[in-house]
Amino acid sequence: MAAVWKGVVCRMYDLDHRQFAQSRDTYGPLDTKERGLCYNSAGFVAFDTYKTLLQDELGKISGPRTVIAGFGAGITESLLAVTPFESIKTTLIDDRKLAKPRMRGFLHGSSIIWRERGIRGFFQGFVPTTARQAANSATRFGSYTTIKQFAQGYVAPGEKLGTMSTFGIGGLAGLITVYVTQPLDTIKTRMQSIEAKKEYRNSFACATRIFKDEGMLTFWSGAVPRLARLILSGGIVFTMYEKTMEGLDTLDPERNNAALIANLKSHGLITTERVANAMLGVDRAHYAPALPYQDSPQPIGYGATISAPHMHASAAESLLPYLHPSARVLDVGSGSGYLTHVFANLLGPEGRVVGIDHIQGLIDLANANMQKSEDGRAMLREGKVKFVKGDGREGYREGGPYDAIHVGAAAKEEHKGLVEQLRAPGRMFIPVGVGSQWIWVVDKDEKGEVRREKQYGVRYVPLTDAPLE
Repeated sequence: MAAVWKGVVCRMYDLDHRQFAQSRDTYGPLDTKERGLCYNSAGFVAFDTYKTLLQDELGKISGPRTVIAGFGAGITESLLAVTPFESIKTTLIDDRKLAKPRMRGFLHGSSIIWRERGIRGFFQGFVPTTARQAANSATRFGSYTTIKQFAQGYVAPGEKLGTMSTFGIGGLAGLITVYVTQPLDTIKTRMQSIEAKKEYRNSFACATRIFKDEGMLTFWSGAVPRLARLILSGGIVFTMYEKTMEGLDTLDPERNNAALIANLKSHGLITTERVANAMLGVDRAHYAPALPYQDSPQPIGYGATISAPHMHASAAESLLPYLHPSARVLDVGSGSGYLTHVFANLLGPEGRVVGIDHIQGLIDLANANMQKSEDGRAMLREGKVKFVKGDGREGYREGGPYDAIHVGAAAKEEHKGLVEQLRAPGRMFIPVGVGSQWIWVVDKDEKGEVRREKQYGVRYVPLTDAPLE
């Protein structure tokens, strides 16, 4: 919320400087970049908040939910920033058109508005402004997210879009926003004028009057001036936003791998120092292409995700009694390779971990991710970790029997082949179910007897057949 109000304050000072630089109320100017940040901070903070609330258990957000998050951001921005300051701005502009202007600047004008009209004076045209702002944010964020996801499909999994691509997508989102929302902007401007109360009963009456008296094209009469501004600002703002988020991941002491592990420990999700140290030794930023230190799943391409850190911690803690120095581990659905690396950290020099996936692109991704660190390269070089392509539901008999088996996707049933490849004693951690999914812990004792325990509900991507190549 502090960030939202920071945006509000920035907008207040900027309006005063832009419109009334020659008045007796003087304030330091904001340059173009600062104005862009101030104008959009409330919207971005609100959008990220709503998007997080609306994402599913896999950390994904659908197109309709993105639009809803955009509407929420627009309403929030209108309430906290846009309507009050647009109302003041419009009132001051109308006042300057008078033969004898009464208002000397932002603060003086605000005091007159408060004295004569009360709080309602700051929310002149609230309905059309909010409608415009909600539509504007929904269109801008929705189109940007949709186009970005489409473009992301043309880059290698794990790679990010370049700066010019982000700028272009932001600019295109701005262009779309102009033509979708311009009619609402036209109505909003009319409704915020001093004469609006005399001229129009409400926003619908205003729209009807414009259509009857001036024609349909009048609704888009101000599109061209907005076009250049929103295309340029869309490119700049979205590029700066993406770069800022990347920078925060590396500079903010609360947005790094150590802070992530400390947070998991403080909430009781990591209970042993062995698991904590093993996860500290693997930088999640090497494996998650976006928001690596957020405790939520993230897409990695090919319809797969890297699970949330708390699920990795839960799996490691569950299998820990069987992860002795020379243990053999099978990681089914190894995906990004993150948990495979964590398992390797929990073993001694003689231990071995096999990651298996049925998509060659994910095998290549996991190998590339491990190559990003010195210890990862050493593990691959020495054979402590290897990734193989295959149907994980059938296991990997060549490397067994296994002291521990982790399954990173939801199976329709407990696969007998995996249980057979468990050493006696050994343990398997596996999500099972379609629709309703549960973590099952399958233990095989020294005599080969199998015991199963249903633990807690989860939401994983399904363990499926290999795609056709």
